[in-house]
Amino acid sequence: MTQYRQPRGRFPPRMEQRQPTYPTDYLRGSYFDDKGNIKCDLLTGTAESLAKDFGYSGITSTQLRRFFIQVRAIERQLGQKEFPELVPSIQGLRSLVANYVGRGKNTQERQRRQYLKRFIDDNVALATRDEKHFKKGFVPHFESIVAYFKYHFPSRD
Repeated sequence: MTQYRQPRGRFPPRMEQRQPTYPTDYLRGSYFDDKGNIKCDLLTGTAESLAKDFGYSGITSTQLRRFFIQVRAIERQLGQKEFPELVPSIQGLRSLVANYVGRGKNTQERQRRQYLKRFIDDNVALATRDEKHFKKGFVPHFESIVAYFKYHFPSRD
């Protein structure tokens, strides 16, 4: 009886070869359901799918966490400042991610980073509505994505 041998090289094909497609209108105008609770899928299925796509697009754990740390820093200021005072800081995430995309070494790298830019842009637009959308919607959604990213890509720093 012959024994099956796995082909040499990476198997399955390298993750970076998969082209992630950003989900259109996945937020559907709100993080919350009809009862005002965060949609469970934003913390589970959608978060996991987005985390995988971040990995497939070549984003590293360090890069993703850098943006999440900024979000946490803004969240910590909520006790000291009123939400409207923090909206410019939340909007500032857009310029940070634009800078990150622009620093890509080549066109291909900049295109891969666009996935993160689109995510930040879409979420910032929603998170700046009010404190609840930021604190009870965006923060836990982003936190779930970071957690799933680390689960699926434990050595990608």
